[in-house]
Amino acid sequence: MLVAVVMFTSCGKDKDGPDQSSSYPKEVSIEYRVTTTSGLAKINVSYTNETGGHTVLSDSTIPFTKKFKRTVNMGDGANIGVTSYTAGTVKVEILVDDKVVKSEVFSGNEIISGSVTFPFI
Repeated sequence: MLVAVVMFTSCGKDKDGPDQSSSYPKEVSIEYRVTTTSGLAKINVSYTNETGGHTVLSDSTIPFTKKFKRTVNMGDGANIGVTSYTAGTVKVEILVDDKVVKSEVFSGNEIISGSVTFPFI
């Protein structure tokens, strides 16, 4: 007599990030945050905006926050770039549906420059 044993496993849903399994297009809340621990007062910011275009702001006050709703398609992205021509450290975050999905720290002795991207896949 032959007995076959079959094991089933399931993967739980990742609760740490936004729901990536939903069909596209979908409306999400996107928030960009720039903070500093080194006393920087201003920074240049470029980000993907609510229409999917790019907004460029010079000498934005830190802390910087921009939040909006946007309808995204699979393959779209949320991106924020920062530049400062002074020494210091900045933390750049992208939140989707109020959850941090990307976070990076950028430092420099003369120039601070960095970019963070979150892909909707």
